[in-house]
Amino acid sequence: VLIAEYCSISTDYWCLKEILKRLACGNVTQRKNAADVISELIHISVKSTKVVSGPFWQDIGNQLLECLGDEDHAICTQASSLLPLIDPSLILPTLVRYICSTGDPMKTAASNAFAAVLRSNGQSFEVIRMLLDSLSNLCETSVNLQGS
Repeated sequence: VLIAEYCSISTDYWCLKEILKRLACGNVTQRKNAADVISELIHISVKSTKVVSGPFWQDIGNQLLECLGDEDHAICTQASSLLPLIDPSLILPTLVRYICSTGDPMKTAASNAFAAVLRSNGQSFEVIRMLLDSLSNLCETSVNLQGS
């Protein structure tokens, strides 16, 4: 909790970068600890009146998306439960791509996260539009690849 609080008040992103490095490392214990710190940091930031910049959320979102493929089930589940707390515009296109990719090992976790994102933002026309745009972009990419 203390590390998350420090990261939330830090003016530079050194602390966050260090936590994200540990979330991506090969050591399961470090990844679990980093996931816990990220969880606390997200909850602190969501409750805070301090405006947090887009790159902060984008970096966290990208790393949590990567965690959907983690070999440790607890980390994968935690990432899936944290993604709905992040702005859907930062994560929805990638979630759609993971779900639509055949044989992707992240498919189940991505589907769970996707459902949670839609449940928490389902009343938002903007989220539905993003979903349709993501599906359209995916279809266009598929057609372009088949035509090449």
